[in-house]
Amino acid sequence: MLKKIIFFILITSCFSLLAEQENPGAKKILNILFINQKVKIDGILNEEFYSTLLPAGDFIQFHPKNGEKPAFKTQVYAYYDKKNIYFAFKCFDDEPGKITADITPFAEYENNDEVLVYLDTFNDKRTYESFAVNPKGIKTGKKTVWDADAKITTYGWCAEIKIPFKSLRFPVKKVQQWAVNFKREIFRLNETDYWTRVKRDKMAVFGDTFGSMEGIQNIKGGKNIEIFPYAGVRNSYSGDEKDNKFAYGVDLKYGITSNLTLDLTSSPDYSEVESDPFFYQLEPFEVSLAENRPFYNESSDYFQTHFNLFYSRRIARPTLAVKVTGKEKGYSLGLLAALNEDGDNKNFHGVFRLKKDIFKLSHIGMIYTSLEAGDTWNRNIGFDFNFKFKDIYRVAGDVAFSYNEDRPRSDTGMYRLWLVRSVDKGLTFLGIYERKEPDVYVPAGFIPNVDYQLFRAIWKYSFRWEGKWLEKLNFMVWKNNQDSISSNLKVMDTNELIMSMSTKNRVDLTVSHIFGKARVKILNENSELVYDDILYPGKLYFAGLSYNGNRRLQFGIDWVHIDDFVYEDDFTGTKEGEFASVSVWSNFKISPQLQWGLKYGKTGYHSLDDTIEFNGSLLSTKLNYQMSKKISSFLKFQYDSYLQRFQYDFLLGYEPANVSRIYLSIKNYSENRFRLFSPDARSISFKISYLLRI
Repeated sequence: MLKKIIFFILITSCFSLLAEQENPGAKKILNILFINQKVKIDGILNEEFYSTLLPAGDFIQFHPKNGEKPAFKTQVYAYYDKKNIYFAFKCFDDEPGKITADITPFAEYENNDEVLVYLDTFNDKRTYESFAVNPKGIKTGKKTVWDADAKITTYGWCAEIKIPFKSLRFPVKKVQQWAVNFKREIFRLNETDYWTRVKRDKMAVFGDTFGSMEGIQNIKGGKNIEIFPYAGVRNSYSGDEKDNKFAYGVDLKYGITSNLTLDLTSSPDYSEVESDPFFYQLEPFEVSLAENRPFYNESSDYFQTHFNLFYSRRIARPTLAVKVTGKEKGYSLGLLAALNEDGDNKNFHGVFRLKKDIFKLSHIGMIYTSLEAGDTWNRNIGFDFNFKFKDIYRVAGDVAFSYNEDRPRSDTGMYRLWLVRSVDKGLTFLGIYERKEPDVYVPAGFIPNVDYQLFRAIWKYSFRWEGKWLEKLNFMVWKNNQDSISSNLKVMDTNELIMSMSTKNRVDLTVSHIFGKARVKILNENSELVYDDILYPGKLYFAGLSYNGNRRLQFGIDWVHIDDFVYEDDFTGTKEGEFASVSVWSNFKISPQLQWGLKYGKTGYHSLDDTIEFNGSLLSTKLNYQMSKKISSFLKFQYDSYLQRFQYDFLLGYEPANVSRIYLSIKNYSENRFRLFSPDARSISFKISYLLRI
């Protein structure tokens, strides 16, 4: 292992010599002023001090005509007091009646006009937070305590944003040097404007485009103690089993410093989180599920690496969890520890992630994860680097090793190297080498497939026409070559041709064709994954179309057809066969407060000798109704035609104060037939949580 780590360090050192040194050009400067006056956040810019402030203006169009003047003028005012920083927007519009805005729950509006503030409080061009508001005063962005409101006016619309310093992380020093950018979206024109010039190729290093904000001094984040207790009752049953109880717990957030935060949760309850979507298990690999629980979602980027050595969904029934995240002098720290109940047993999950910023927009890092479960354990360590230079080039790599109490200690390495040239127009190239050795086993993370060595090359050529009906056209070629490490078998030798296009009115079309040979994994008599004996020749055809150009109706459709093999029902073998699927989605905004979404997918496959056959359809529909800014509700229904199962969720939520919540949640599950009043399983929860901030 030591030789492998030394080799990895030598590789990173060589690439680091290529990393471009910082060479900042001319930047826009925003001078922010201190005020000593109470401000009412109501979206009306009628305070006297606005007449003394010099607004930031001269926005530059990013899309559809990069570098051109915007269709309408935008002005931004910035000021601060001892406890908060404020931003106010004047968004001019010749046709205020066509301004697009919905009333939705926090962070859930789409296809709206909006303004955004990007704050890079560390001025490191990497770590920034966003705060956004639409013309109805609905917020989205960082999930913390902050206020915003907006009003539509005769000349356009106005917005005000108030962010407490307690809600931000920033260096501990007298004079702050922050970077900032502002964005405005005009939906009906499909226009995006930024305060600073953002070239299309710069989106890969977006933080490097920000302007400077000068004038903030003598501010303190405070200790920022947030206590978030909850209490509730739950009535649940599944068949003959019942679970009726009074539940309570607490979440706590403590600002150790202005840039280091401790989060703690005890006996958490996530009854308000909607049920996982139905899916079909079409391969013998575990399916990754999205993490929707707030405690694990917030600041999750501090724990991310290419190899998923930590998978928070493993912590299914946490009783206590602690998390520390933050940044200091170029070091990003993530630390998480959780006690989890697994039936009658308890296990411990631990994660430590450290990342160091180096050169311009580059970093090196390490991660350690563990799962301690009684007499068995899993411990993993990984190292990674990511070097960016000349804005369009990137060299990245990872190496990781897994160790387990009852498994071999050799052949447990994972390696990856990426070489990338990425541009918006012209030639893009990506080369990937990846290797996962046969005895890799990471129950603390998510590594569903091992025992392979992969080489992949991708070439893409892009055409772009600024402001034209056809905005972008891409042609791509993929070459994949994959072998088994343990048996030296050829696993994959395929080629893929892809064409995609985007239009000015938000139509996106992609078609692709894959051809070549592939070998899959099956389960042997010991339920272990091994490679199949057959290397199947095959062809895949894909087409996808989506439309997002209308604020009231968006839709999309994907179609796939594959000629190669199908799995037997128990995944112990394969046969020649055909696979086809089609999925359709739509979202209809009945009014600014009422939205209806629909997803439908049909999957079918069969062997050529007709001994294997499967046909199933999944339907999911969701109705969101926002009664006011504080009262929201949704009704979600899922149906699986193959297993004849039904899932329906209802949630009614009320926000009495910032971040505080009252929920009524009902979740029902039935099989064989739809039962509204007597399902096979039901959970009814009533939960109250209130934020106390010190």
